[in-house]
Amino acid sequence: MIKYITDKELRELRQKNEQHFRNIEAATKLRREAMKSKTGVVGNNFWSDFVAEQMNKGSIIQYPHGRVMCFGEASNYYRGQLKDYGSCKPTLFRGTLTESKEMILLKKFVSGMQIIALNKLIEPLHQVRSWKFGDIFTYMIAQHYGIRTKYLDITSNMEVALFFATCMHIGNNRYRPITEEDIESNIGKEGMIYWRIGELDYIEAIENRQSIYPIGYQPFSRCHKQYGYFMVGNENFDLNNEPNFNIYYFNRTPNLSKEIYEKFDGGKTLFEYDALAELKDMLDSIQSTKFFSEEVFEETVALEEFSVWDKDRLIKELNNQMGISIGGNSIKLSRQRRRAIDRKWSIESFVEKEGLAPGYRMVYTSPKA
Repeated sequence: MIKYITDKELRELRQKNEQHFRNIEAATKLRREAMKSKTGVVGNNFWSDFVAEQMNKGSIIQYPHGRVMCFGEASNYYRGQLKDYGSCKPTLFRGTLTESKEMILLKKFVSGMQIIALNKLIEPLHQVRSWKFGDIFTYMIAQHYGIRTKYLDITSNMEVALFFATCMHIGNNRYRPITEEDIESNIGKEGMIYWRIGELDYIEAIENRQSIYPIGYQPFSRCHKQYGYFMVGNENFDLNNEPNFNIYYFNRTPNLSKEIYEKFDGGKTLFEYDALAELKDMLDSIQSTKFFSEEVFEETVALEEFSVWDKDRLIKELNNQMGISIGGNSIKLSRQRRRAIDRKWSIESFVEKEGLAPGYRMVYTSPKA
């Protein structure tokens, strides 16, 4: 469904969104206080504790794709765009309409190698080795730090979606507020937000399926600073065709853009400088390299979606069609550089900085008769 919302409706929706996140902060505060008490339970009944756990920043829950340290229950899902591009696809499948199926498969394979190469780069870091807050989703870290993947970013925070719908990207994860000139010459007056209600999660769970997956807190900040979720796509996927998503158009003004821009400190809040930002040169190398090690190649082939491929033909086609050779050295972090990064991070400071109440979902058992 496509809907045009008024300025008043947008304000009301933003207020509800902000109230939701105030509730999350309040629930997390209660959970942190309860962790210091004798019982470890919020309130004096199951329901109070259950609701606090659902809203808590730090509850670690098992999902179909892994264990996730959540940043509070999502009330809605959003994706903001500067304008209507005609389709909304994962980065890996943009501009592939005229490409052969073989080329698309090769691109998927290269993306897989890049993700594994990234995993090998970050594995030695202290914040990865000591991470105990659920699973590390390297494929989504890759997506959030610039590698083209089959995953589409979604957020649970409307304000984050509004940032991407009202601010102009000027390169290298830097943004600026839009101007009247932008509106008149390029992007138009209407901003665009994809919207899905969170209550559909319960219906999907009952039907034993899931279409939106939480990323949760990760050792690198960009995923959780953007309240990141994701959808898994293929070359035929288009968010415009997803029946559970509505498209909302709203009146986008330079004043609104400036307000959102300043709220996120010009984007610095969403693209916080962290260890991977320090390793940008190595990330850029992973994205641009034409040489991958045999180890990375073999681990990628072993993935279920590629396991039936003929290795010799794959190596030949990677070289012929994409100029990629197998047999180079993996991109590795020097000991000196790793130590410099490790000194800047600790689990304790991470928990305090994010204001978390870490913990696994509690299990209640009936008292013995």
